[in-house]
Amino acid sequence: ELVSVFEEEPDIPFEHRVPLEQIRWYLEGLTNRIGEVSDVPVASTVLNGPVAQRLEEHAERAAPDLVVMSTHGRGPLSRARLGSVTDRLVRRVSMPVLLLHPEQDAEPQLTDRQQVRKILVALDGSDVAEASLDWVKRIARAAAASCSLLRVIPPSPALASPYLPDTVEETDEALKDGREAAETYLAAVETQLQGDGLNVQSEVVVHSRPALGILSYAREQPVDLIAIATRGRGGVSRLVLGSVADKVVRAAAAPVLVTPPPSTKSGVAVGASAAEQRSA
Repeated sequence: ELVSVFEEEPDIPFEHRVPLEQIRWYLEGLTNRIGEVSDVPVASTVLNGPVAQRLEEHAERAAPDLVVMSTHGRGPLSRARLGSVTDRLVRRVSMPVLLLHPEQDAEPQLTDRQQVRKILVALDGSDVAEASLDWVKRIARAAAASCSLLRVIPPSPALASPYLPDTVEETDEALKDGREAAETYLAAVETQLQGDGLNVQSEVVVHSRPALGILSYAREQPVDLIAIATRGRGGVSRLVLGSVADKVVRAAAAPVLVTPPPSTKSGVAVGASAAEQRSA
């Protein structure tokens, strides 16, 4: 379903406003273009009112499996305006949102097939972070893609000791213990996904800032998709995207799949998380 919103903006001069008919014409033309290169059924909807509010309401009412948006506007919506709309939807809707970062001057071609060969899955050891795994499985199977599980752990703080060699040794030991715990956790998730037939590897990265650790890995080991979960759990807390996810969404060059926590996620669940299985 292609959705666009017509919003009356009295502060904008009349000659710069986008007429409602132009939006309808645009969606109709895009529907026809898709029909020429694909047999995917396509419908289109034009909403009327405040852009972010109407999109949020429509998403919750229509209950799609996935919302797909660009992080930068083209055509009727300015880049800054779409940025605020995207930000609101990612924080508030109860289904996964796939965010794409288009090239500034490149005209997208519907005949181009976007290959997803490698998916980076950011995990922090929580069942909330593992909410992305359901969708990772579905995409990896459909695209025959491999998965890289990543856990970023902080450097151990220097442990106080009057004797410097002891301090260094204790700090190194704490970091070693933290890395081993993270590796054990990732191994459990890796085994679970391999049991589902996926090609999976895992890695632990030490970095003082988790978001930068994720972004650095995505640059050094080129990936086609980053999967990350939000932190909110309904109500007001749903507005909190989480600082790590927020930074990754804003700075990543690859598309980012943002999934809500289990309590708010729509779609089909595929079983208990690795964390739940371990606790059981």
